[in-house]
Amino acid sequence: MATYLIARERDIIRQAGDKAEFQFYVPAVIDMAGKGIEFIVTDSNGNVLINKSGSDVTINGQFVTIPFIPEDTQEQVGKHRWSVAVTDTDGPIHIGKGMFEIQAV
Repeated sequence: MATYLIARERDIIRQAGDKAEFQFYVPAVIDMAGKGIEFIVTDSNGNVLINKSGSDVTINGQFVTIPFIPEDTQEQVGKHRWSVAVTDTDGPIHIGKGMFEIQAV
């Protein structure tokens, strides 16, 4: 398992029940061939609220798109934590994290 320093956390702010896409670029130092992505949002108790991986995620070279549908954020108002990792048989490579705020409409 590789470890990379996450230089800066990123905040994501969404409205409950909205539809959106989270897009980002995986640094070229990580070869994405044959790898996956796991994006997780947890509440303050560590309970998983949103888990996007496998067919929920689109990987095009180093570019990753994670779609959010209204059901992902409904009934989840509050400040939570997100993290994203590149996955393969060697284990996860954590590449991003931060606050994930879901605001009431």
